[in-house]
Amino acid sequence: MNKYKFLFVAFLLTGALHSIGQTRAHLKLSNITPEAGTTVSFRYDPEGTNLQRKEVKAAVYFFDNEKFPVVDVDLKNDGSLIFGKFKIPDGAKAFCVQFTAGNLQDDNNQSGYVYLTYKNNKPTSGSFASKGYIIGLAADMFGIKKNMVNAAMAYKKEFMINPSLEREYEPLYLLTLYYAASADQELADHIASKLSKSINEDDLTNAYNYFRHAKKSKLADSLASLIKIRFPKGKLVKSGLEAAFTQTNDLARKDSLYQVLYSLSPANKNHTSPDLDRLLGQLAIAYLQAHRINDFQQKLALTKDKSNLPEPINEVLANWANQVSNIEETSLLAKQNLKLVDSLLKHAKSQPFLSPEMQREANRSTYFDCLDTYALLLFKQGKWDEASDYEKHVYNYGGNSGRREITEHYATMLNKAGDYEVAKNVIERLIKSGDNSPALGAELKVAYVHLKGNAMDYAKYLDSLVNSVKTEKLEELSRKQINIPAPEFKLKDLEGRLVSMSDLKGKVVVLDFWATWCAPCKASFPGMQMAIDKFKGNKDVVFLFVDTWESGTHFVEEAAKFMKDNKYSFQVLFDETGPDGRMSKIRGLYGVDGVPTKFIIDKAGRIRFKVTGFAGTAETLVEEIQDMIVISNNNS
Repeated sequence: MNKYKFLFVAFLLTGALHSIGQTRAHLKLSNITPEAGTTVSFRYDPEGTNLQRKEVKAAVYFFDNEKFPVVDVDLKNDGSLIFGKFKIPDGAKAFCVQFTAGNLQDDNNQSGYVYLTYKNNKPTSGSFASKGYIIGLAADMFGIKKNMVNAAMAYKKEFMINPSLEREYEPLYLLTLYYAASADQELADHIASKLSKSINEDDLTNAYNYFRHAKKSKLADSLASLIKIRFPKGKLVKSGLEAAFTQTNDLARKDSLYQVLYSLSPANKNHTSPDLDRLLGQLAIAYLQAHRINDFQQKLALTKDKSNLPEPINEVLANWANQVSNIEETSLLAKQNLKLVDSLLKHAKSQPFLSPEMQREANRSTYFDCLDTYALLLFKQGKWDEASDYEKHVYNYGGNSGRREITEHYATMLNKAGDYEVAKNVIERLIKSGDNSPALGAELKVAYVHLKGNAMDYAKYLDSLVNSVKTEKLEELSRKQINIPAPEFKLKDLEGRLVSMSDLKGKVVVLDFWATWCAPCKASFPGMQMAIDKFKGNKDVVFLFVDTWESGTHFVEEAAKFMKDNKYSFQVLFDETGPDGRMSKIRGLYGVDGVPTKFIIDKAGRIRFKVTGFAGTAETLVEEIQDMIVISNNNS
């Protein structure tokens, strides 16, 4: 995959870290003009951030337009301060330092900790363009706010200093301009129009990609036809074939498309391109899904880079685990897949945007997912003791003891193996964490009856367990209550109607601040839709979603499209311009430091709860929202 194609793919990815902003600098480097090839030490002060008094980790992401390496930093604590150092690899043009603690990230007031590299105290060639990518199209990857206007300015500064680089960064530059100010969009239109008259394939392809992204369909379609005629074996033709390969479920057509792409590859067949190798791996998975095991094994053996295959292989085998037939054969395939993951663990290759430890942790996580499938297959064969022994390792890995599905598997296996006390304990542990399911309830009853000899007092025992958990949660939630007046606002919704806080007196209001660029916001929305559905018959409860901290001019259309595409019935409001020139006026009034932030406002117009971030499940979010509404309603 070429570097810009990779960057386009990376641009589509989103991170899942929660962010809370702050206003003062917390990171100090030993050198304000760091050079590639040198070691930089730093001092980090987490006080005043969401990471204070937490176990902090640090990683540095380097942008070299080739490997995009990441290093984990060894940290040393000295009182409240944290110290570390890292070496900037040769070729690095910019870097981003990221501090995390679990799912939390210090986002430096949503700007991130982004630095240029220098040579003889002058910015390295390509450094401003790399910064433009980090704070613009790639911002979601680092849990920071996209600032497309500043990103566009960074590219322009780069091209003023190094005009020869404009062509190299053109695909990313055009997209950045499109999402920046209206004047930048006009500039992008002008550049793309000029490129569309070129005879160079890359120029024409860049123009086509821009027109397609800018929804200029007629221009894009016309240019696509021209490119395919002029370059019948070119990148756009190959890209179309790849898209058709990925989309089709017809195995014969998928294989045929692969052969066509293979015929268009360079003459030296001993060195398959990474793109073609990736497609070969996907073809292997397709053969596995079709139960054509010999063909699957053949394609798998020919695939050079198997690092992304264990997960989709396991997904197929996990589905088969629920079927009665071919359990023994499926078990052998699951065992083979475990050996593949184990090999990847021992010989992990560096991947772009992943440190060695990140790669190892990703492989470990995949390994235990595959081990869970293997244990289920053993269980299906009646090998209960062996299955529960393997599942014990799965359960004890990382946060798996808090996963409902894993607990269900483990408890079921333990009960079959006769380990009723352990089964009872693991189920109770999950229920006490606030999670439960009918399957867990059934297994808990099995364990209870075997331990007690009868089911006489089971209902009483279960009610006591569930009620104690519920009471404890409500008491903890009540202690988090606040009691301050909700600031007045008048904001327009998607239909242009004005909605004011004062008009909602006498109702409990759930006010959710979010942004189109915020991954955790979007992750919480299925749960928020469930909460809306739960209260749709209650006219005394209102849900409002305030879109804030946006930049550019397309956020209204993006918000509307996102709601429509996901069938969310949200009443979306749009923040107004604040003193900082951004959409932040109401955000500032409510003291929102990061998104998502939810406020529960009682019928008297007073804020009772403020919750920032999202790390749970849709079900737990619904329960939390419901409990806060009930408490707020009772206190009105």
